[in-house]
Amino acid sequence: MKKKKLNALTISLQNKGHGTLPRQKKMATALYKDGYNIIWISPPGYRNKNFTKINLMMNFLPDLFFIGIYLKVFITCVFNIKYIKNIDVIFAIREYDAISIFFNPFFKKSKKIFFSRGDVPSILKINLPDRNFFQKSKDKFVIHFYPFLQRLINKKADLILFQANFLKKIYLKRSKCNLKKIKILSNDCININKRTKKNYNLIKNEISIGFAAPMYWNCKGLGVIVKLYEQLIRKEKNFKLHLAGAGPQAQKLKNCLHEISSQNFIWHGWVNNIHKFFEKIDILIIPSLYDSSPNLLFEALQNKKLIFATNISAHKEILKNDNLLFSSNNIENLVLRINRLHSSKNYKLNLERKLLNVKKKFTFNWEKRFSRLVKKC
Repeated sequence: MKKKKLNALTISLQNKGHGTLPRQKKMATALYKDGYNIIWISPPGYRNKNFTKINLMMNFLPDLFFIGIYLKVFITCVFNIKYIKNIDVIFAIREYDAISIFFNPFFKKSKKIFFSRGDVPSILKINLPDRNFFQKSKDKFVIHFYPFLQRLINKKADLILFQANFLKKIYLKRSKCNLKKIKILSNDCININKRTKKNYNLIKNEISIGFAAPMYWNCKGLGVIVKLYEQLIRKEKNFKLHLAGAGPQAQKLKNCLHEISSQNFIWHGWVNNIHKFFEKIDILIIPSLYDSSPNLLFEALQNKKLIFATNISAHKEILKNDNLLFSSNNIENLVLRINRLHSSKNYKLNLERKLLNVKKKFTFNWEKRFSRLVKKC
């Protein structure tokens, strides 16, 4: 007798983008490879030949935190009952999306999986200085409201996944949860089909330093980049700073750099192919003052780039080596390290070996590991 195919459903309010959407697609692909039919609810525009796509209805409604999303999903389900009446697994990444499907009566008996990519209250808190009065008021409300939302998800979820141990600790401080249903599933390094020629030489000529991020001043450490640029100019180093990204503080960053010198930085704007960007640089600087499990760091490891990252919890948990970390309050030390790449071959090779070990640790079959956790819950 032929085994009945299981059905899995998810919702995304995105049709494109970095971070959340690729990870959600990876979860869906893992279940698809495991024999599931995938039902993907999202606004018109998303395409994937392996999934059954349902267009989210009533998109003119504002999200209103999760209330508008819940209504849109519920109405969409009513009009697509034949596709969603026998769903075995539902999964979500954002808390608002999780509430919208976990508490949907159509999925009362479905297995519920929540994958937490980061801590929203922590992100909002660090970005508060960049916000206007109304934005700050809204963000402060969300910061206080979020623990309640997380407790609701805890009650319904059969499996809660975190990308890092420090995120799990933050979560448990805020809301009690059955530890048996909490698991850690870190980001992974994907082996890209690219042959990198080994370079044992020093960086003799102009050094190319890279920075890429959504342009949020505090969270992404744009002020650290300004200080680094200023010190490198003052010390008359032979370098070019390559910057990629877009966001609300992009123009402010450009203005600050331009006031120091317009000669030593190249602004690439938003890049669709980060691997092409990595080809232009020798070192990647990751100056974030908060992050969860940064995709950029793993992409740099994939591309075998030299990396210096701030000593925040997310970076420490991945890199686990002080030689690869720096303090945002000690930019002079970072400049000295960059300078050593000009003068010490052993120093450069030592950094490359450490980064290769990190890459090996995080090179694993993420999809298989996710599927295994779903089966066990």
